[in-house]
Amino acid sequence: EEHYSRFDGSMLLAGDFNDWAKEVSSYLSVHGWREVGEEHAHHPTFPSWWPRAALDRIYYRGDVRLISSEALSFG
Repeated sequence: EEHYSRFDGSMLLAGDFNDWAKEVSSYLSVHGWREVGEEHAHHPTFPSWWPRAALDRIYYRGDVRLISSEALSFG
């Protein structure tokens, strides 16, 4: 939080958070971040060869409007 709290603009944070217990999601939501999946369905991304769990996350804050989301498949 210390690094981005001084930045005033819109931000996007994405990655493999391995957030099985949704602790990262809870922490970020308290600090004003919204998660892709709140408005749209979470997309399974793990394991890559047969996705069953949504461990990859995308968060955003600020003046951002989510229009759609999807997980790509390469199989």
